[in-house]
Parts: sequence; structure tokens; C-alpha cells
Amino acid sequence: MISTHGEPSNFFGLETILNFQAGIDPTRNQHERDPMPKPAMNFTVRLVAVAVSLLSAAAQPAPPAATDPNLAAMYGDWVVRHVAVEEADGPHAAFHPDTPVLKDRVLTVSGDLAVFNGGDNDCPGVTVETRKAFGLGRWIGQRFPSRSNNGKTIAPELHEFGLDIPEQMVIPLILHCTNGSSKGAKADAWNDAVFLSLNDGRMLMSYNGVAVFLLQRVTDTMSLKPSFDCAKAYSATEHSICNSKALSGYDRSVAEAFHQLISLRPDVKDAAKQEQISFLKKRDACGDAMSCISEVMSDRVSELMQEVDGAGVGN
Repeated sequence: MISTHGEPSNFFGLETILNFQAGIDPTRNQHERDPMPKPAMNFTVRLVAVAVSLLSAAAQPAPPAATDPNLAAMYGDWVVRHVAVEEADGPHAAFHPDTPVLKDRVLTVSGDLAVFNGGDNDCPGVTVETRKAFGLGRWIGQRFPSRSNNGKTIAPELHEFGLDIPEQMVIPLILHCTNGSSKGAKADAWNDAVFLSLNDGRMLMSYNGVAVFLLQRVTDTMSLKPSFDCAKAYSATEHSICNSKALSGYDRSVAEAFHQLISLRPDVKDAAKQEQISFLKKRDACGDAMSCISEVMSDRVSELMQEVDGAGVGN
């Protein structure tokens, strides 16, 4: 609404308040109170408004320093879609392909913090180190120890990890956690991990020298649901699971590990179901405490996969 003097009505509202505080009857005609209206008040209000605007602008925090573009490209959530291992070599077979222990885990990189909910620790004060470009196949061969076959040294190849990825040049990225480390920017590599951005937007992550993860960036249209119907969620714990990508992944892992066990060991099906009921009670006792839920489900996946391993399948 515009006033008769061409100024926004909120200026007259402020002026009316000031007049009232000064003992001037605001109900009297404007010209009765001041036969010759002066623009001084409106000018003063505008001056005050400008001053307030300048002070507010000065109070805003300075924009953050430029972020390393390689680190910025990793920002967001990434989900482990495939766990690749070289089964032909014993030391690399600590896990079997797509093990529920590691599949569906979530990597989150935000600001100066990296979190992988399948790892042992977070990475605060994260910085990125860039190595020289490699061919992807050559990198796999150098990253994982060669093996001997009939006296010949053979480096592992990409297809031996079950990775159907075209050969391409990649730039290895190593994350370092500088907070709390006396080594600063030279801190040890986080989880002994190396990251490779692929041409199709996905990312490879070598993890502790035993596996390669194929990660996919999480988008708004991607479905990362738990094993149960969230429309029927009844407890605070189930609602927390439905609202968390990481917890939804762990729920799917528990369901997959349980399915693997009873498929391999039908003789323990009844006992496994009773154990699962006990697990659910323990999980739901966490309420909406996400760290508690995560720990209980992580432990359950490990327990189930140990039983699967006992049935003759690696974890």
C-alpha cells in the first residue's frame, strides 16, 4: 500500500508511533497537527533504515574461503552399491562380493568433515591430497599386491574384481584428517582409503587395502528405503530408520544377512528367528537415538555374517 505522499505506509506507521510517544494525538487530522508538513521525518526514517541496513550487512559473516575443487566435488552423500574383491587371492578375500557388512554403507562429505558409517572413525578437518593421474587398470594393479602363479608375478586386473568399468584415466584422491593430528596436513590417510572419480559420475573407493567400493551419489530421486514399509512404521526407532539414509542401509543389510543365513542353514531357521526377535527388541529400546540404533544394527550384521561364514561363505 502506498501513502498519499508517495512513501510506503510503514514509514507513516513508524511516524505515528513516534508522535504518540511525543503526546501528539494520532487521530487528529495531519494538517491540524502540522499545517505545513515537513519531509524531515520521512527523510530521517529513510536515513535510519539505510544505517540499519549497512550495520546488518557489516554483521554478516564473511563468505567461506575457496574450497579445494576436488574436495567440493565429493560433497554430499554416497552409497556403496557394489563391494568388489579379488577372490582369487586369499589376503583380498577377507570379504565376499557385496557383503552386507559393507554394501549400502553411506559416505558423507560436508564442509570439513567426512563420515563413513562402515568405518571406525570420522574424519574432521578433512583435506584432500591429489596424486598423479593413472590408468584405472594400472592403479588396481599397483594398489593391490601382486600374486605368484607358477613362478610368475601377476598383478590383479580390473575384471578380477568384478568391475565392469571402461578403462580410463583417473586421479587418485587421498583424504587426510587434520583435526586432532600433530601431523596437520600430513596426517595419515583416512581408513587407508583412496578415491577415484569416474567419468560417469560414480566413484571408486579402495578401503583398507581389502576391497574396492563402487559408490553412487545419492540424489533426491534415489530410493534408499529400509526393508520394511515406512508407511507402517510404528515405533520411534522405525521412524528414525526411515528418516536416515545410513540407518535405512543398515536395516537392508540386517535383512540381507538374515536371508543369507537361513538360506544356507535352514536347520537353524527357528533359532535364527528367535535371535532376530531379541535383536528387534534391543534395537527398539534405543528409541530415536541414532547412534544407538546404528551400533545395534551394525553388531547384528556382523553376528549374522559370522554365522554365514561358519556355513562356508566368507563375510
